[in-house]
Amino acid sequence: MSYEPEAEVKRLADLKSFIEKKIAQLEEEIAFFKECLRLIDEQLKAKSFRRAIEVAKEVEEHEEEIYSRVLQRVLAKMYVSKNRIRIVPEGNVKIEIDKPPFSTFLLKRVLDSYARDDLEDVRRGRLTPDEALRYEVKSEGGVLKELIIYNYRNDERLRRIRSLIRWTFEKMLESR
Repeated sequence: MSYEPEAEVKRLADLKSFIEKKIAQLEEEIAFFKECLRLIDEQLKAKSFRRAIEVAKEVEEHEEEIYSRVLQRVLAKMYVSKNRIRIVPEGNVKIEIDKPPFSTFLLKRVLDSYARDDLEDVRRGRLTPDEALRYEVKSEGGVLKELIIYNYRNDERLRRIRSLIRWTFEKMLESR
């Protein structure tokens, strides 16, 4: 086996040239990826800021009183935001969640009916699942603390819900 220094030098020079080209190529890729990250960061900042504004609008709520002319008193506070209604009975108003008309009429007949209609619209592709009406009943010892209705979607439903809550609460308080 003979030692050929020229062949080895040529091979080392080729290897060095290959490595330099590879480093240059990788540096170009790194620069490209850095530019992609910069663009993604800009988009995230824009979308995150916009999303924060949208969330703030959704959370903004105004307070209304549900007043009974029949009983001449405030029955509940209603907090309305873009996609949510929160109903909180006044401190002296006790609404038992398992008793009619709260359970049978307001929940089962009215809100469940809206929810079924919305689920049908979801099935038909008119709504996304997270746009469908749903509600949550918060209670303590069987007494309503808060009724939260998500995705009421329009003013007509809001007016009807407000009216039916007033009617329901009046009937429950009259029957005592």
